[in-house]
Amino acid sequence: IITKCYKIYVKVNSLLEENPNINVESKEQSKLLEKGLQQLPLEKEEEEEYKELYEVYTKLISASRTEFLDGEKYFNLNQNPYWLQIPTKVEESKVEKIKNLVGAHQLNPKHKQGEFDLVLGESFYISFLPYFQKLVEAGIATQEGEAIYIDLEEQNLGRCYLISSEGYSLYHSRDVINRIVYAGFFGFSEAISFTDTRQGHSFYQVFAVLKIILDSKVWLGSEFGFMNQWDMQQAYDILNNKMAMFEGFGFFSLPEGVMSTRKGIIFEFEKLQKTLESSVKKVLEEKNYTTISTAKIRKISVAALKWADLYRDREQDVVFDTNQVVKFEGNTGVYQLYSIARLNSILEKEATVSESDLDFELLDQVEKNLVYKILQLPLILDMVITYWKPHYLCTYQYELASEINSWYASHSIKKESDEQIKRNRVVLTKLLKQVLHRNLELLGIEPVEQL
Repeated sequence: IITKCYKIYVKVNSLLEENPNINVESKEQSKLLEKGLQQLPLEKEEEEEYKELYEVYTKLISASRTEFLDGEKYFNLNQNPYWLQIPTKVEESKVEKIKNLVGAHQLNPKHKQGEFDLVLGESFYISFLPYFQKLVEAGIATQEGEAIYIDLEEQNLGRCYLISSEGYSLYHSRDVINRIVYAGFFGFSEAISFTDTRQGHSFYQVFAVLKIILDSKVWLGSEFGFMNQWDMQQAYDILNNKMAMFEGFGFFSLPEGVMSTRKGIIFEFEKLQKTLESSVKKVLEEKNYTTISTAKIRKISVAALKWADLYRDREQDVVFDTNQVVKFEGNTGVYQLYSIARLNSILEKEATVSESDLDFELLDQVEKNLVYKILQLPLILDMVITYWKPHYLCTYQYELASEINSWYASHSIKKESDEQIKRNRVVLTKLLKQVLHRNLELLGIEPVEQL
């Protein structure tokens, strides 16, 4: 359904060039849909059209949720067992209060394997739109016709429109409300938006508007939608202490050119899935891996794609090429899986050992350097968390895997005659495998024990 809808979207955008009235009609329908979702009174002639719009809206939401969950499952998202042990901040009392509201698509008071705790659609925030009128009354915002905006010229941010000239909500208005709801109602002390760096201006406008609202205290001391006075006080306290953040991604394109949803230049999920899996299968066949199962091909494909997304600094521009993604050599996800599988093949042939049995004095300098490398890991993880950049861990992982493979090539365990040194190398192998394995788990990549 989503693929068909997307084709309609592309077609309509091409028709707009010939008939601009389509855009006018679409805006009027958007306004009517929002009016109905807010349960505002409708004119007699609007009721039938709203029913049709609402039916389309609910079908799109249902199809989107179904296909999104399929994607979550395929890419093995939200499957971290350690995460499942951490209590969620989505309290049952909160869920009960908002579960029947428009746009509350998923609310899990307890973590569920493979699902986000919260999925709140943009329509979840439109019931708050009337509150922007209070900004006008307080002299914070300006109203021209149906449009409402806040002047940010002194901050070199232009005008931030909260309500369009046609009277419906915009990204800015929903983002402003979103931050207040997340802080005040759910008590989230941090809210970070990760988008294309080109959207930075819009988010800086949102944060500037939030700062003006906080300084004015215009919504403080009163109810705000389903939020009570205590919720609003918490929102002000949290946002005054730590304003919401924006972190940007570089420009993403394909070898054939710039991606454009309006022109239909994108990767459709099904097409991406088939392209990756066929590429992985081809590479494996070229390397004479003839008994690889479909499930394992899928795991390798997902690992390759995730690594390709995470190993670069997120602020760098990216040209996505599937031929590069599935390579065994170099800084790729498949290379990481291969490195773990290689170590695992050693451990399967040797006696069971414990990491605590490692004798540091029996290691040569190359092996000691590997241990020193392991000890750097906490510093690397601290950098990932501080700067929200997982590529630091990917770079570390690639360097460690490369050093391990060099060590493996020059330090034979099978041919080692000294039993103490041999056993010590097996212990080191187990330790190294565990580090590589855990790092991939932290990156959301499922290791493959054997290729």
